[in-house]
Amino acid sequence: PELAALGRSNPAYVKTILAGRRPSGGSQQDNVLAAAALAAIRTLGAGAKTPICGDPNQDFIERRYGAELQDTFVFSDTLRMVNGIGLRHDQVDSETFFNGRVSNNTWRAFTNIEYKPVSQVNINAGGFFERDNLTGSGFSPRIAFNIHLNDNNTVRVIVSKAVRMPDLVEQRADWAYRNVVKSIPNSAFILSAISPGNLRGEKSLSKEIVYFGNFPQHGIFIDAKVFEDRLTDLISEKLQNADFKPTNNNWTRLRGAEFQVSYT
Repeated sequence: PELAALGRSNPAYVKTILAGRRPSGGSQQDNVLAAAALAAIRTLGAGAKTPICGDPNQDFIERRYGAELQDTFVFSDTLRMVNGIGLRHDQVDSETFFNGRVSNNTWRAFTNIEYKPVSQVNINAGGFFERDNLTGSGFSPRIAFNIHLNDNNTVRVIVSKAVRMPDLVEQRADWAYRNVVKSIPNSAFILSAISPGNLRGEKSLSKEIVYFGNFPQHGIFIDAKVFEDRLTDLISEKLQNADFKPTNNNWTRLRGAEFQVSYT
């Protein structure tokens, strides 16, 4: 138990002790916990390094409840609108991964307008707003232009932004294997992980130009696009019990082209 308590405060101290050295350089609390751990090791003597089997609890129960109200309003043959609101409740139960039960409520509202100024042009514009209890709020707008050059050729231009809120594991993890040996009170695996809980939503900006070509007289359909996606505030670290340090310090940019031809 003393090593597990030290691992919650300073995992580097635990690794130093396991390597047979006395740790230093940490806080006063780290030093107090290290002294208690070293004293417990001396009390156990040779038995401190004897392998022992445990029974870790890996149970994880996740529940999600949601409700959404959506309305479609047709103003005319050239204009229609879709609006909606929704609520989602996420809940997880796990002694190991969350030290009990944690939950999150997410509210959202969205709207989309479709407008056809002329028969050859279709404009879609909308937005999605959400707010949750753990991270805060985010807004994701999108606009798309569909231009029908003729019966066989269509071009689409799309610009959109999106936000992905951190999930419960990234934002609220309290990952520790507790009571792993039933015959030893308060026994725990020496390494554990606690989420910093200060993560922001991941953001993306996407731009793409799409071309559709349909030539039924030749049995050919063409679907091609060029795109650029810029993703920022990414949570890219590998989340594991021995190294759990998620941050928003990562980003990437994807550029490319996709081309598909179907022939019948």
